[in-house]
Amino acid sequence: MAEIEEDDTYGRMPTALMPNIRRPPPTIPAAIGSALYPLESLHLDRSKPIEIQMRLSALKIQKHEKHWVESTKQPGYIHFRTYYEHEKLNYCAVCSEGVWRDQPEMRPIYHRHISSIQYRITATANQHGEYVCPTCRMTVHSLKSGIRYPVILTSSTLNGWQGTRSLNSYPGDEIHVDQISLPGAKLKDLALAFRAELGFSYKPVDVVVIAGLNNIISGQSLEEIVFEARVLKKTVLSVEGSTCMFCTLPLPPMMTALEGDNSTPKNDKTDLLNRLNTQLKELNSEKNHPYAQRVPAFHTFGLKKTSKVEKQGPNQMWASKPRHKDVCWRESSKSTMLHLSDSVRLRMGRSLTRYFMGIYGILPDRKDRWKSI
Repeated sequence: MAEIEEDDTYGRMPTALMPNIRRPPPTIPAAIGSALYPLESLHLDRSKPIEIQMRLSALKIQKHEKHWVESTKQPGYIHFRTYYEHEKLNYCAVCSEGVWRDQPEMRPIYHRHISSIQYRITATANQHGEYVCPTCRMTVHSLKSGIRYPVILTSSTLNGWQGTRSLNSYPGDEIHVDQISLPGAKLKDLALAFRAELGFSYKPVDVVVIAGLNNIISGQSLEEIVFEARVLKKTVLSVEGSTCMFCTLPLPPMMTALEGDNSTPKNDKTDLLNRLNTQLKELNSEKNHPYAQRVPAFHTFGLKKTSKVEKQGPNQMWASKPRHKDVCWRESSKSTMLHLSDSVRLRMGRSLTRYFMGIYGILPDRKDRWKSI
């Protein structure tokens, strides 16, 4: 991850507070007092019970979120769903039933669609307006999470990156980060999913995209992939005040060959993937965006530098060459190695959480309290 440098995008924020999970609920929201969750955004009236205000505010947020998702659906979508959901597995009610200018009619779409937003808008709230969040360190927290939405938009590359927390001991995210995952998706599929879920958001959205390998697998050219990336970025930026950043992609052994490798895949896409990563960096840097140097880069994950003795004339010299590190990949055969291992993906996901904490001006110190950067 690139080193975070201080800028005045949000200005220096007052010290943000870590919620005290030992006090009776409702707990203080994570990152309260930061750019993500300014104190004034609570809109509390000190003359009225805080608990009641927090509950009503949280339930209002949930109602708004559910409304904007349903507002994309065409009348009669229930009948449409009943007709098509049994045709094939994985009927997607989110992407199939939305209509807008680019998609004026409903159409059946079948794919796996994992979304923390869909989970939240259907979650049952307790008497304090809180729900059980499966990804956060503070498992039970308010339905209201701040004045912006941090979102990870990914294909299978980072789907379920937290893994089994009871086994890997990951305590959960310090702040709430929404995730929309479509295993097997191309960039255009993620644009559709974003439009269906957040296209009518009344709050700005900060999106990080980790996808594009499926575009390469499908045989698309560099120009076609970059076009889809630009459409996705334009879709995100159509929500006023939003940002969209692309992470560089890892180099899977099934489609790339490095200098230190002992084998070459049948369909070598190394040059295409390297050029795509360069294009994604340029997309981030358009208009000198301040987040461009902060977004994590994943093109070196799953690689290892190896030193070999090479003869050059009468002399010998040590040369460092990159190669794939097989243990870092989930699959066992090089011809099928596409996904990084769970431990590597956990590091990748953790770097994204810290990216969001960085742009909002908050980072945890060693005592697990919040401070501004």
